[in-house]
Amino acid sequence: WVDYKSSRKLVVVIQSLPVNTPPQSIFYLTGNFNGWNANDNQYRFKNLQGKHTLVIPNFNEDYSEYKVTRGSWSREFANKNGHVLPNQSFKLSYPNDTMYIKITGWVDTPPDR
Repeated sequence: WVDYKSSRKLVVVIQSLPVNTPPQSIFYLTGNFNGWNANDNQYRFKNLQGKHTLVIPNFNEDYSEYKVTRGSWSREFANKNGHVLPNQSFKLSYPNDTMYIKITGWVDTPPDR
């Protein structure tokens, strides 16, 4: 007996970044699905046509919470004032199987002024 988990492809796109994002930054998706590994190359965003994009080929109910980092927990996404955000929740349904993320700040960079 094998438990079957329905899965599908999910494309994750970073829709916007704050102006204080360091140039040449590398972005990672982390969460309960990878043991909260802040720099897991399997979840590294690629720059496709000017957009930071990640394809998750087998998105399923195992994906419940996430954050975005620049490779370490000292460089995770934050609110516009630089304060750590709570874990974000995946929805199991996204229009056109694409999820858009707007990043408004980082914990290690001064807030935009």
